[in-house]
Amino acid sequence: MADWKSRFHSILASYFISFIEQKRAFGYKYTNEFYPLSRLDRFLREKKLRKVELPKDLVEKWIERTEMQTPRTQQLRVICVRNFAKYLVEQGIPAYVPTIYDTEKKTSDFKPYIFSRDEITQLFKAADMYSLEPSRGCYALFFRVIIRLLYATGCRAGEIASLRWRDVDLQNGVLKIYDAKYRRDRIVPLASGTWKYMEQYALEQESRLPEQYVFHGSCGYAGEQCTVATMYVWFRKLLFRCGISHGGRGKGPRLHDLRHTFAVHNLERWLKAEENPMDKLPILADYLGHQSMMATQHYLRLIPSIHEEIASRMEEAIGSKIKRKETNDETN
Repeated sequence: MADWKSRFHSILASYFISFIEQKRAFGYKYTNEFYPLSRLDRFLREKKLRKVELPKDLVEKWIERTEMQTPRTQQLRVICVRNFAKYLVEQGIPAYVPTIYDTEKKTSDFKPYIFSRDEITQLFKAADMYSLEPSRGCYALFFRVIIRLLYATGCRAGEIASLRWRDVDLQNGVLKIYDAKYRRDRIVPLASGTWKYMEQYALEQESRLPEQYVFHGSCGYAGEQCTVATMYVWFRKLLFRCGISHGGRGKGPRLHDLRHTFAVHNLERWLKAEENPMDKLPILADYLGHQSMMATQHYLRLIPSIHEEIASRMEEAIGSKIKRKETNDETN
């Protein structure tokens, strides 16, 4: 979004812009937060705010939950306003800083879905079958590769969607992930089986110019990337064909659960081989693109109950060496 600054016109416009620039300089993409902040700017303009301040009455009005709004969306608005208000205070601007508890509290027992190895095999076979059905179109041809990459690398769906051919080193069997979460770059080695799938897929492509997306968004045109939303649609088709129940929107299984599954299956393999978790956790953190081992520790505590034994063994091994990370307001 090259002209994103033009979205701000209120009396606080320059502060919104400098705040977002600061966050991005710190490594936050600040994509999800941009839209609530631009709407807050429009709200302040509509309310005819004339003084350089962020008054309490307008903040409280802005964070009120509407009928169409989920608690999570409301929470994002509160977090955005809170962080922006704290920034204004640092600049000497009067601003009301709401607490995170100004949102409606919502308890959730959601846990990521960890696929069994048999289910992963079923998903691969179903994706291969789709690729043999001409009526399914071009998406079916490359989703068999996407599903393997998501599971075998632990990459985020957005990272796979953003891959260009310049990022794929077929000679050495690695992916180059640029400008991922927290603006981190990393090299992701491919397992031999996944590497072979990538090589075969590459041979099937008529064009592999460096700037072209590996998984393009329309048949015959490689200028558009395949979106995460499109991946999710095909993922749901695979779940249905494999008879894996889906709980509905937000309840999973989700594409991101393949990333959880990647982490859990590797932990299982290491623990089964009696590997030292402390030796392996930094490797997993780097592979997943986490900022620190603390982030990976937190990530792995979210696994389902069938893996609680693994989690407790990890905690026993690293709990005395890694302090629990304090809750952070940042959402991206």
